[in-house]
Amino acid sequence: MINCILCLMCIVQEWTKKLCFMDSDGDGRHNGIELGDPWCQWTKENKYPLQLATSHPGICDPLESPKCEGKNEWLKCPSFSDKCNHATKETGAHRLDIRLPRLHVPAKENSYICLEYDLPDNDDFHLTAGVPIIDNHITMGGIMVFACEASTYTPASKHPYECGLKTRGDCRHLIGGYSEDIPGICYHKNTGMRIGRTGCRQIVIQIKWNNPEEYEDMFDSSGISLYYTKNLRRYDVGTKIFSSTHFTIPSPRPIYAITSSYPSECSQMQIKSPIYITRAFNHMHKYGKQERVEVIRDGRVVNLITDERFYDLHKPKTFWHTNPVQVLPGDILRITCVYDTREVKHPVHWGLLSTNEICASTIEFYPKGNWMGSTCSSFKSIPLCKLETTGVANGCDFNGFFGALHKDVRTAALFQNCTDMNFCTPACRTLANAATSHPCLTGDSMELLRSPLTAPNKKLKVFFNVLELCGAYTPPKHPQHRRPRKNQNNDTQESMSSGIGGSLPGHLVSGTVHLVFMPGER
Repeated sequence: MINCILCLMCIVQEWTKKLCFMDSDGDGRHNGIELGDPWCQWTKENKYPLQLATSHPGICDPLESPKCEGKNEWLKCPSFSDKCNHATKETGAHRLDIRLPRLHVPAKENSYICLEYDLPDNDDFHLTAGVPIIDNHITMGGIMVFACEASTYTPASKHPYECGLKTRGDCRHLIGGYSEDIPGICYHKNTGMRIGRTGCRQIVIQIKWNNPEEYEDMFDSSGISLYYTKNLRRYDVGTKIFSSTHFTIPSPRPIYAITSSYPSECSQMQIKSPIYITRAFNHMHKYGKQERVEVIRDGRVVNLITDERFYDLHKPKTFWHTNPVQVLPGDILRITCVYDTREVKHPVHWGLLSTNEICASTIEFYPKGNWMGSTCSSFKSIPLCKLETTGVANGCDFNGFFGALHKDVRTAALFQNCTDMNFCTPACRTLANAATSHPCLTGDSMELLRSPLTAPNKKLKVFFNVLELCGAYTPPKHPQHRRPRKNQNNDTQESMSSGIGGSLPGHLVSGTVHLVFMPGER
């Protein structure tokens, strides 16, 4: 109480009888009554005993009474549309309402419905905002908007369909959406996402319905209003998925952290000039508890891109940066995910099933053209960006490995012959034993070469077939690379952020080079 009086004193310098008997908010009660000094006897010197405060001297109440009409406007929080009025009220802005037809909500705890939509493509536009359209607040569990690959086009389904957590394979780029902690989509005033002729031409809207009581008579026709403009903003928005992959979390553990980095060598070569991060989303599954993405410069943390102390899979958050986070060439980005596996009795592997775990963050930045390279992911301890830059990681020269004796057609034919016969000849055994001493064929480097990321390389497949035939290599049995499958509810359990496993540079998976080694090759 005394603090409230002191606050007023800070403004007017003195708690006087005049101030005490004044009705500052116009609700018919003077300030002293509202603050517990009804007879205006308290002073800083005498500390007269105060009564219990009844209300706030700056808030006219009851709020709905006629006498308070127009006096509490400062209490009203601006709507999301008002906060993003640089987009929603922009001259020349177009609004596109995308919503479900009136649909019956299934009588089950959670349902996911997807709606595909073709965007205008007669010109280039910038998508600038998205405001949710909520029809049924009771069942609404969230709305997510995904962009489809601009390089491919699949005719949009004309009807909404149940899709589980999984969206269409070429539509996995999360733009944003709506949830309890995400009010909508609002791009920075200097940026926009390019759509149309040379940008994204199709999106998928994914709506989550909650019906824990399994009511039979629930319906919904929610959606989202997208705002776009032909007046292109200064910068195109770019996105990167920063992730750690192919890890294993022991159990039961109350706390277990996974950390990986986008190293300075990569940012020095791939970020050609400063970039500015405006928004980010964290991604984990049900065992995830905390996630943080840091910017490190000269050995110290200089900024946080995300810092989620209490992660909840069912309540996704957006980290907005009104003052964009600057990242310079040579900076390090570090991601840390913390898990709690006390409720499971077996190790939890990285993967896209809901029973697996992921560690990722989608980062939105501008200018798009300032950050080159296709991946910020790490495969275990190997930053995949190094394969796009120097080609060397963990002591393995991947470029050298894939180019080893690429002109030796005879040796390649020998390996292919052993594979076709399913038999290890003495010549193949000699070459296989020599190959196993290569630095790329140990630890995480070996697991990367054996992962699905290199699956398109037929030469590599033949190479490892020969190693196995000749007993020089035994593949590990890891369940994390299984393909996603449907559960008993016919709901494909795959993360909305699937596709976060990263990729290898094209020359490493094209199968155009030879992969064999002569005895003594190092």
